[in-house]
Amino acid sequence: MAGIVKFPSESPKSQWTSVKISQEERSSGSTSLENVQLGVEQFQKNGFVVIENAIPHDLLDQLNQRMVEETAISLAWPRVQYNHGVKHKNISQTPPLSQDFVHEDIWANRHAIAIIENILGPRPELSFISSNIALPGGIGRQAVHSDAYHDHLPFPFSIEIYIFLSDASAHNGATEVWLGTHEGYGKKDHIGHERGWIPKHLLNQRAEISPPIQPTVPKGSVCMRDLRLWHAGMPNYTQDPRVMLAFIYFPRWYRSHMHLTLPKEVKSKIETWNHVAVKAEYVDGPMDHLKHRLKMNFTQMQNKGLFESRVETDEKMGKPKEVDVEPTEENYWIPAGAV
Repeated sequence: MAGIVKFPSESPKSQWTSVKISQEERSSGSTSLENVQLGVEQFQKNGFVVIENAIPHDLLDQLNQRMVEETAISLAWPRVQYNHGVKHKNISQTPPLSQDFVHEDIWANRHAIAIIENILGPRPELSFISSNIALPGGIGRQAVHSDAYHDHLPFPFSIEIYIFLSDASAHNGATEVWLGTHEGYGKKDHIGHERGWIPKHLLNQRAEISPPIQPTVPKGSVCMRDLRLWHAGMPNYTQDPRVMLAFIYFPRWYRSHMHLTLPKEVKSKIETWNHVAVKAEYVDGPMDHLKHRLKMNFTQMQNKGLFESRVETDEKMGKPKEVDVEPTEENYWIPAGAV
């Protein structure tokens, strides 16, 4: 079994198994029913799945080189978006949106969608893209949080696909995940602000049942996470930025507030992706993707999400998002006995 958690108080709930795509499956773009079933089982049990060998490495290398080069531009922008505080050195950066960088294998991976459509329904809707870049030299870690920061449905209603552009591990800041926390928790369990942070007493209680993991994820993998799952960005101890792309899918009945803004040059390519629904507005001419920010609002259409109002307020004030919010020992988890 792959991915067994190495932790002194290991429990059955702390185990997970990767879906391994064969070369034949990757070449054909067709996922075996056995792998679809394994992915659905793992997702329902843990709220988290890793699909290995799903993406050609050359596509990831091309994108990684461009995005690492562009981090200097992002950091020089006064409105650079830090996640959970400046000291953590974790930023969001929109990936390139031009024809040469919008690849189906990354944006709408058929092996991931084969599993997602058996959880959310046919032709799931993509309405949010971003990235998470862990820069070298960060101090500390993110607070453990849930991206479902609002009152939400008690079953899977949104799945985040995230893709590391290189091998990821605890060494370079692979995301910490808390398996099984997609069920039984909600907004009532969050710290009293609009970021979905989990209070320390609940973290300690949960760790007794199922401690968090920081899985090793081989390059070419697709990670799937229930939006409700507790997780946290971690420090990057290497000298190279660790780039992770994020794509969020909803069932089409959810009627998400969000939509993508994309250049018209990619429209014909995206319209050939008949296995997904990309909710997008297409605009003339090239886009400055580094200064393009999609407003985050993961609530359902009939509800105005609290998080949306905070984002709009920050934008009106012209201040970088998250710079005034730093995790402390009271809102992130430290394992018992850690130095």
